[in-house]
Amino acid sequence: MDRTVAVRKAVDALHRQEVLAGIPENKSARDDEAAMNNATLAYIHNFGSPAANIPARPFREPGIRNAHDGIVSGLKEAAAAALDGNAAGVNRGLNKAGLHAQNGMRGMFRENDWAPLQPETLARKGPGKNRPLVLTGQLRNAISYVVREK
Repeated sequence: MDRTVAVRKAVDALHRQEVLAGIPENKSARDDEAAMNNATLAYIHNFGSPAANIPARPFREPGIRNAHDGIVSGLKEAAAAALDGNAAGVNRGLNKAGLHAQNGMRGMFRENDWAPLQPETLARKGPGKNRPLVLTGQLRNAISYVVREK
């Protein structure tokens, strides 16, 4: 059985797509009328802002590193599916990789070694709200992934 056409289509599907993880434009808006959107806040908090006395609380790179095995597994699944001529499997593998990346970054909001909140921040947030970057959960929940055409 000649499956050359199916394999070529699946490999082309793999080659034409990319997986992006982070905060897509459609999830950058906030519900609380903040002056900055989630993407801007993510950048500031990930890298810190000495001028604003905000320490770096990295979640992107460490989250991706923590999810490395799952991401690689999804990409391998997509590549294997392409070689089998299975375009749906390519899509499944890419989505699996993206979901692992998303969850790796979101997981950093629970398990991290970030600088603790300043006393002024703790007083403003109120009792029992002592986790950095988690008050409403909007920033964490904005982290997502997309599989799209290049």
